[in-house]
Amino acid sequence: MARIYGDPQRVGEEVVRAELEKAEKALREAYETSARLLDDKRRTLARKAVERAREAYMEALERVRSEEAKLELELRTRVAAEKNKYLDRLMERVAEELKKAKVGAAWYEAYMRRVFERLASEAREYGRLIVRVAGEDQDLARRLALEAGPGLLEVDPEPADIIGGALASTEDGSVSLDYTLDLLLREEEARLRSIASKILFG
Repeated sequence: MARIYGDPQRVGEEVVRAELEKAEKALREAYETSARLLDDKRRTLARKAVERAREAYMEALERVRSEEAKLELELRTRVAAEKNKYLDRLMERVAEELKKAKVGAAWYEAYMRRVFERLASEAREYGRLIVRVAGEDQDLARRLALEAGPGLLEVDPEPADIIGGALASTEDGSVSLDYTLDLLLREEEARLRSIASKILFG
């Protein structure tokens, strides 16, 4: 049997104190280890949360950019469509103004004279041509047909739906000729639209 020397109470207290210190140290180490683990876990979760938030942000940003691009394209398309509508109306107005401006104008009579001279030349090669002109040009066309020479050009009494100038064809329809202002306007349309667009829209 072991013997205890000295004051048993004091020895007991020292033993208890030593055990308490060990227990406190063990608890402190356990707490510190738990705190480190908890801190590591918190950092890991925070990092994952930040990564998820960054991914969500990048996805949202990509959606926003995609939507912006779509809206910008849609806006450009609408603007282009509106510009084209306006230019279409402008070209219609040009045709209307040209149809009005030609009546009785010296430049138009000179133009028609050249057209009928050309048609007379074609008639000598292909045979008599039937000429169609706009309703308001009928009298001028008959006069120019007479000047061209007998039997070469015959003006159709049925008016053509054109701005001005003349359409002609052989009696059998094998040859058709277009000397209309409409054709000239169509050939110049792209250039005229470009000029108008620069003036109107910059």
